Order: sequence, then structure tokens, then C-alpha cells
Amino acid sequence: MSTETKFAVTGGTRHTVAAAPSNAGWRPKNLKILIRRLAAACVGFCAYMFRGAPFITSAQSRVLIKGVNIDQTLVIAERELEKGGFPSTLTLWGVRDQVYTETQAQKVSDLYFRYIETLKDYFPIWHFTWAISDIYRNGNAAVRVQLELAYQDAKKRAKAAGGWADRHANGDILMGDIHLPARLFVKAHVVAPGTPGYLRSLEDYRP
Repeated sequence: MSTETKFAVTGGTRHTVAAAPSNAGWRPKNLKILIRRLAAACVGFCAYMFRGAPFITSAQSRVLIKGVNIDQTLVIAERELEKGGFPSTLTLWGVRDQVYTETQAQKVSDLYFRYIETLKDYFPIWHFTWAISDIYRNGNAAVRVQLELAYQDAKKRAKAAGGWADRHANGDILMGDIHLPARLFVKAHVVAPGTPGYLRSLEDYRP
């Protein structure tokens, strides 16, 4: 950013007038630097959140939701993906550590390949690939057969995205709602009539 000194002449007297700053020095690289700094700040915030995360475990038995209805929750997950936006992948992410049947795993694979190419931002890609990775790795042989292609694709995308996405899809399994805001979102989007605080049925879901 530069300034330019100009001169004005009034009544035979020469006056120095400071011009307003010019944007001539602004370049695209400055924008890239700003974006990188903002991304680093976001990652740092996530690291802070995870460090004190109260809802985090590596044991699946500790995160199983009593009475969870995966079929109805997948309907909600599909509606959220159709709607798009920042939290569009969080419903599926919220049930990534539950027990799936072969048919449900096939549905998850279909959703993944239908919507993954529509995602451009880091956050939804991170949580979508994380969800696929956990469902696959926690699943039985039949579930893994249905999710094999989605899992391999998710691993590659997460690695390309880097950072937390790579760590969660390709590193150790990290289960749980992580922090309170995520838990509140999950309770508002997951059908589990057997657990207080969750949706009792699909009809209770409010987009």
C-alpha cells in the first residue's frame, strides 16, 4: 500500500496535500498470506478444543447411543447434505461410532459418493472423511466390503487436505462428540428414543 504526495496552488502559494493511501501495492499474495494465517488460527483453536475435550475416547463401547435409530438418522444426514453448508456432514459424523448393518453401510457409501464432490471447504471434508474412516474401521467384515471404496477415497482426500483431516481419517480412531457444541448438535440431529435429550423420531427433526 503506498501514498503519493500532491501539491495544490491557491493564491500563488504552494501547499502540500497528502493523498489518500492507494491500493496499488496490494497483491494476490497478500490475500494468500491472510488466508494461511486464518487457517492456522482455526487449526490452533481446534487443537485447544481437543486438548480439553470432555467427550473423547478410543473405546467404542463408551460412545454407543442407547436405542439409536441409524436408518432414521441417515435420512436426516441425507437432508443435511442436500441442504449443504458448514455443518452439512455433522449428522453422519455424529453417528460414525455406532454399529452399522451391511445395508446401512451401503447407504453411507452412496451418500459419500453422491455428495463428496460438492464439498469445497476444509471443515465438511474433514468431518465426512473422518466419519467414513471410523464407520469402516469399527465395522464388521460385511460393513467393510460395502465401504471399501468410500474408505479408500476418504483416506486419499483426508491426506490431501492435511492437518486434522489426515490425522483423524488415517491415524488412531478418535471417537465421541469431542466438545459440548458438537454434542448439542448431535442430540438435535440423531434419532435415539432410548436416550433422553436425543430426537425421539424422525418427525422431531427440525431442519
